[in-house]
Amino acid sequence: MLSKLSYKNKTAIGTIGTYLSNPSKQTKNAKLGITYLPPPKPLPVANAQHRP
Repeated sequence: MLSKLSYKNKTAIGTIGTYLSNPSKQTKNAKLGITYLPPPKPLPVANAQHRP
């Protein structure tokens, strides 16, 4: 839970603490952190709205 909170808050202390606790786990948490980010809005849909 601490790793999820650190990535949601994006605190340097939480990231450093996770790295110091388990360096090998840091890379796995970083990959999971990317999945927590919201997907970017599709550009084709936005462009379709501007077209007549």
